[in-house]
Amino acid sequence: MHAVLLKPLPVANPGELYRIGKETRCCYLSGYSQDQEFSLVSYDLYKYLRDHTKGFSELAAFPSAQHLFGVRRSGSSQETQSYPGEFVSGNSFTMFGIRAYAGRTLTAEDDRPGAPPVAVMSYRLWEQSYGSDPSVVGSVFKLNDRAFTMVGITPPGFFGDTLRGTPPDFFLPLNTEPFVESAADLQKYDTHWLALIGRIQPDARPASIEAEMRVALKQWLRSHWDEMSANDRAKFPEQTLFLSPGGAGITSMREQYEHWLLILMMVSGFVLLIVCANVANLMLVRGMERRRQTALSMALGARASRVVRLALTESLLLSLFGGAAGLAIAFAGTRLILHFAFPSLPGSAGVPIDASPSVPVLLFAFVTSLLTGVAFGLAPAWMTTRVDPIEALRGASRSTTRAGLLPKKALVVSQVALSLVLLSVSGLLTAALQSLENQNFGFEQDQRFVATIDPRLAGYRTDQLSPLYRRIHDAIASMPAVSSVALCLYSPQGRGGWGAGVWVDGHLPPGPKDDNSASWDRVTAGYFDVIGTPIIKGRGISEQDTAISRNVAVIDQAFARTFSETKIRLANTSAGSREPAVNSRWLASPKMHAI
Repeated sequence: MHAVLLKPLPVANPGELYRIGKETRCCYLSGYSQDQEFSLVSYDLYKYLRDHTKGFSELAAFPSAQHLFGVRRSGSSQETQSYPGEFVSGNSFTMFGIRAYAGRTLTAEDDRPGAPPVAVMSYRLWEQSYGSDPSVVGSVFKLNDRAFTMVGITPPGFFGDTLRGTPPDFFLPLNTEPFVESAADLQKYDTHWLALIGRIQPDARPASIEAEMRVALKQWLRSHWDEMSANDRAKFPEQTLFLSPGGAGITSMREQYEHWLLILMMVSGFVLLIVCANVANLMLVRGMERRRQTALSMALGARASRVVRLALTESLLLSLFGGAAGLAIAFAGTRLILHFAFPSLPGSAGVPIDASPSVPVLLFAFVTSLLTGVAFGLAPAWMTTRVDPIEALRGASRSTTRAGLLPKKALVVSQVALSLVLLSVSGLLTAALQSLENQNFGFEQDQRFVATIDPRLAGYRTDQLSPLYRRIHDAIASMPAVSSVALCLYSPQGRGGWGAGVWVDGHLPPGPKDDNSASWDRVTAGYFDVIGTPIIKGRGISEQDTAISRNVAVIDQAFARTFSETKIRLANTSAGSREPAVNSRWLASPKMHAI
């Protein structure tokens, strides 16, 4: 809770940071309109907003999707290794107000066309893979077979503007994106793939900056009026943007896990109350067993406050010792959770979630233990004073029993009620998890394995991919333990995907309010047989479907119900697509999944 929802970014004055958009989005949006809000922008729109917004001292840009680079140190005999990284605007480190641990950070001069390609390495990678070797700074590294000079090391714990998958190990200037990537999204006005975060000036108000940016957005859109489609023009009045705090917590993880973390905290509260009620009952029983000793003490002149203090001291010591033991188990459990959440990072190294004791977490545990000790120690302490010395010494304890009956009943009833609520919630969650586990996704999962292939990391060119993928396909298919294999651009239930605007050929294009979006994938022959999805009508993709044959597609039942005709046309200006929507040359894709 503290690390994901409350802990600020490890940067200077995080309260001054604001990001564009109420929610983070991924990964590419095309066109000149976005639903609900503009949360991703093109590089051209970023520059326009940066130059026409006065309330920010710095406005920086970051890609909404994480990149993977093939990295090898020049002159080294080691093979190319895959590391996550991202392109950032040259003013990003200045905007965060951080300095390099070694060397220097990126500057605005590094982020201009034609500048020498430079990069910054993360402290984690520098320490773990290069043994904190100072000679790394100034050395040349090959990233996707492109030479970059390593000019600095980031400070420990820094992971950029937010956490996308695993923390990035390399930071490259935005203007090197066309140099590294073949897509060259930097040069496309209508391809929105950048998230923005800025630091407001001390005397600026976020509401005024938000209004100023909305005006700038409309001005930029009007400058591209001739390039807009009819749908974009119809949606023009609705286009807007919002500012939201950008310095608290890990934004992407907070949006993904906030709801479930709050549920877990509520469940933890129920468990705490149940345990406290149970311990309070045990302490009541213990106090009643000691009633004669207590009665004798009070008969000899012991004050009631001293007796209460003794009972409260026992309760507080018990709760504090329990809190200390709970802390030890909690931190061990947190490390276990991080191990499962980030299996690619050994020992959860580099994950910006600190499982070690911190002052806010220790203070929270201490206050919680103290309050529970006082709250649930008051009833036993109060019961110890409700003793009639004469009756207790005579052995007649009816009055003591009657006095303790109501508090005991109240604690038992509370314990049973809380246990029933917790048991019901646990049963519902268990049933939901079982339903999700046994859900029919439309494909077989048993004995299916997915391997991700990205030859760009090893320096392969686009014209080399077709024969390479064919060799990979044939090599896997020849393995004795493999019954079938297919290649696809996106694996089932995998991350990422492209979508396109679709309408029936011969009919009017959809209106601005019509939802005609559809997701698509590009696959090789035999794909549906490999994943175990039957073709209920027609046929699947075959070897005869090539780059020079007639363009064909296979649709699902939901698509068939939406469109009554099977002859369709895909819009070339498709939302979320970086290439023509009709392209049967699947082998030209730079990244593939082998199933």
